[in-house]
Amino acid sequence: MSKKQKPQTKRSGAGKRPVLADHRRQGKVLLPPLSQLPNFQLLDWEGLYLPEHLWLAYLLRERDIAHAAPLFNTVCDLVDEYFAPARQEVFLGYVSDFGAVPSDRRREVVERLMGDERTRAAFGNDFRLALGLYPESPAAWLGLSVSNPEDALALVRVLVDSLRQARSEPTIYARILGLNRLFKHNMLQISREIADRGNLAEGLASYPFTDDDTKARVEQFARMAMNMILMQQKKPTWGAEFWRRNFELTGCR
Repeated sequence: MSKKQKPQTKRSGAGKRPVLADHRRQGKVLLPPLSQLPNFQLLDWEGLYLPEHLWLAYLLRERDIAHAAPLFNTVCDLVDEYFAPARQEVFLGYVSDFGAVPSDRRREVVERLMGDERTRAAFGNDFRLALGLYPESPAAWLGLSVSNPEDALALVRVLVDSLRQARSEPTIYARILGLNRLFKHNMLQISREIADRGNLAEGLASYPFTDDDTKARVEQFARMAMNMILMQQKKPTWGAEFWRRNFELTGCR
């Protein structure tokens, strides 16, 4: 080997694209490519959207999704008869959605819900007492007067704990329930390419009775789809009132 020819030392990873090359730094936060799209916003899950899922969490508290879905759909079909679109075109079971039921029809809705054994279980007295703690809630008209706030708060704590992690089982199932309503009302369509990828279409039709990989793909799709729905809506205002009221009720315990 001549003096002009020196051996080249190949650095480990040379030529490879950095793992985080597509991410952009904003302060101390690394934003993934999706978040860099126009009009993209990060969801304030705990501050704004966790309270929106309280009724859905109640449905899923002692039921798996296979048993919760029929009850959810029966209630939604009933409320759809009265639903006056506000944030979106279809009732998805968010707490703010209940506020879109016209005030002069609410008593009728309560009577129908409580008078039908198929829907009565969706609004047990324990949950209605919990709603009674929040007079500013869009669903307050479904609540009952509370004589002992601590008993009602016990249920609220259970529901909040089940929702604190944005990818907990109750939040996953809550998104699946909402996705189901969007498909029923033909408000969401997926391309054949996406439907065929990883048996997504088959998984959506048979969920949750499918293999683990397909189930995971369905849940990922539901999370992304429902987060996009939330981002497209006007931000709910009730979340801040929910946390303020909880502080008022519990203080600094």
